Amino acid sequence: MFKKPEMGNQWKSKSAMLEQLIDEIRLAHVRDTKVGSLASGEKKRLNIVCQVALDTDILLLDEPTTDLETYPSIFLMEYLRSLTARAKMVIISLQHPTMEIFSMVDKVVLLSSGKMMYSGAAREMVSHFISIGYSYPPLVNPCDYYVDLVTLDDRSIESIAESNERMEKISAIYNEKAVPLSDPEPSLVGLRKIRHTGGFMQFFILLGRLFTCHLCTLRDTWLQVLEVFLSALISVLIGAIFSMENDKLYGYEKYSFFFVMLVISSMPYVYRTIGRAADEKRDFYTEIDEHLYSPVTLFFAKFFGDLPISLIAALAYMAPAYWIAEMSGFRTTWGMYLAFMFLYMYGLRLMGIALGHTLQRDNNSARVAYLIMAFMGASCGWVVHPNALVEAKTFSWSKYISNSHWAFREMVQQELGTLYNYSYPCPGATTTPRPQLITDPAQEHAQAQLCWIYTEDFLRYYGMHEVMETWLAFVIIAAFGLFFFVFAFFAMAIFRSKPQRSRRVKYPDPVKPVYDHRTVFTLS
Repeated sequence: MFKKPEMGNQWKSKSAMLEQLIDEIRLAHVRDTKVGSLASGEKKRLNIVCQVALDTDILLLDEPTTDLETYPSIFLMEYLRSLTARAKMVIISLQHPTMEIFSMVDKVVLLSSGKMMYSGAAREMVSHFISIGYSYPPLVNPCDYYVDLVTLDDRSIESIAESNERMEKISAIYNEKAVPLSDPEPSLVGLRKIRHTGGFMQFFILLGRLFTCHLCTLRDTWLQVLEVFLSALISVLIGAIFSMENDKLYGYEKYSFFFVMLVISSMPYVYRTIGRAADEKRDFYTEIDEHLYSPVTLFFAKFFGDLPISLIAALAYMAPAYWIAEMSGFRTTWGMYLAFMFLYMYGLRLMGIALGHTLQRDNNSARVAYLIMAFMGASCGWVVHPNALVEAKTFSWSKYISNSHWAFREMVQQELGTLYNYSYPCPGATTTPRPQLITDPAQEHAQAQLCWIYTEDFLRYYGMHEVMETWLAFVIIAAFGLFFFVFAFFAMAIFRSKPQRSRRVKYPDPVKPVYDHRTVFTLS
């Protein structure tokens, strides 16, 4: 029944074969569209292309023209008939075909209640029924008439008995005239071995699919643009809140700025990641469950395919607020800020992906993410003083594992370390102008109304004076992301949770008449 494909005769490669089949079935305009977004007719044509791509001698289709209009049905039948020119046999089952479709087939097998009513050439079916006394009325489709003729009529007891007797008679007449079939000879050609696509090929195919879907599907493109826009909007609002006209920020305002950027305004970013992970889980769960590709390959394709949009969204979130708030203009401070923030934000993104794929409902994932963010934010050193955390023996360990604590400490030290000292109004001064950040020792005596304090003393007051190696902060923040990277790997590749569908009210199915018949057509 099956033979090894000889693509060298027709196509130079499998990709060329697929390109030609897509063009023949008229699906080129939806080449980069998700299957779920295709119309019903396009899905049927895609299913047929997938079967034709196997390049078997026999193609078996179950009701390919169901729910299609007249023109798409005729086009599909013409395409199936064109396959017979490639030495293929196409077998399809239909219910109540139109006369146009019936005229395209070569052989017909009419079955009812498991009994053969007719088998032979399509052009001889009408003459066969006429010869046994069943002529079809004028202006009536012969296909509809003869299908109804061999269908059990269950409207009443009398109609059931009459139709059953008629079906027995038609079947008996055919069996008397039919030539007995001989037993088929054993095939000399064995079944073709299916060669599964390797992991690397699956990776590149899925990676290309993620990129093309993100770029060419309107819904996904809009979601990507929306994510970047919201990140930039939040950043601009934060920068506007902390911006001061003709002045720079207080030291404690800089503290507040970094705390808001790390803990508060990053929560919507995590929630969007969880929602997107839940949508992707619904898209890929069925395909993985059908073993179309490996979940491990999907995870790494998702990881690398997610890097560009993660970088763009993180940059849109980090840069505007820093510029608008008029933070330090030193290149080293600006570079360290970007490095810490991107590593920190990508760790949060991995956390959202891991939680989104672990729990069935995205609202439960959001609650768990909020608890983690609240715990890490409380131990960062701004809401609760670092000295208080040390004295609280129960939670003193939290600052050592908190990515927020290490990112906050390093960015505060990097930012305030560029200042020579910090000024404040002297006690008993007649005026209380806004304190100034002095970056040059020559400015110490420029303003007689201000006193000043060294930056080191200012950091000591807030418990941030202890200097750690910068690489240590990078390692701990990266370890947080690595933990959730492994967590996400196990959640997506090994312990996959079934996506939770929305609950719908189940209504009783309407009673439909049962048609116990089947018509099989053969194109050869």
